[in-house]
Amino acid sequence: MNQRCRMEQELLELEVLHRPDQRTQVNNTDAVPFRFICHLELRAFDTTNTTVTSRSVATGVLVGPRHVLTTGHTLLAQRGRVKARHAWVSPGLNGSTSPFGRVEATVFRPHPNWFRNGVEDEDYDYGMITLNDAIGEKRFSSLGNKPLGWWGDPANGGGTKLERLDPASLNNVTVNVAGYPDDQPPGTMWTSSGQATPLRDPQGRITTMARRLPHNADTAPSQSGSPVWIGATDQNPRYLVGLHNGALDLTFTRPTGTQTQRTNTAIRVTREFLQQLAAWK
Repeated sequence: MNQRCRMEQELLELEVLHRPDQRTQVNNTDAVPFRFICHLELRAFDTTNTTVTSRSVATGVLVGPRHVLTTGHTLLAQRGRVKARHAWVSPGLNGSTSPFGRVEATVFRPHPNWFRNGVEDEDYDYGMITLNDAIGEKRFSSLGNKPLGWWGDPANGGGTKLERLDPASLNNVTVNVAGYPDDQPPGTMWTSSGQATPLRDPQGRITTMARRLPHNADTAPSQSGSPVWIGATDQNPRYLVGLHNGALDLTFTRPTGTQTQRTNTAIRVTREFLQQLAAWK
């Protein structure tokens, strides 16, 4: 029995799409950094009845020769009930065109703290897909017979960086997001920009301990796992600062009273985040 559904938990479906919609389609997905952004076609099984399968589409980012970073709820959903078991991964997919082919994957590792003791912790909503083939090392004629590379690859990353930045440096900085939303034609990549607003403690100070980074760039479901980055050129490198994972309700105290505002959010690239990625590789 096949049951088509999206592997997204209800809260994370509530992503913020403003009006007017500021997203634009990425027409040249061969360019950096878009060729490192991956379209994910996943098949999962229901742990309560393994004959029931589900299919979903999500986004990921290539961060190693065969390693794709995405959200935990893409790999393990509905409080551990739905688990990914197979995926086709297409870097830089452009509609019906796969400029770098499709790679199979059967190894999925959500963060161990994403779902623990029956509870999902959105601070750890990320995981790793290990591809069967090292697509990042494969050479392509469209790239001048150079390797595809990956985000943060010093040789073929095109000026992309995967490093921890001080959250204070991200206050109101312009961020970019790109991925594969399900409200657009299948397989098309869309990008948008907005501002980051690091989380603060009760005294209003930016906290370096926060694992999440709110932002107001436009997104839609299936963009979970999209890279959130700053910078645009080799002189101003593209730093991956987060992994888009959904929405967050922020409460503000103003002279007129307490107000709640929904904003998009990303898992921030912290030292702990980088240590976990290194352990997975």
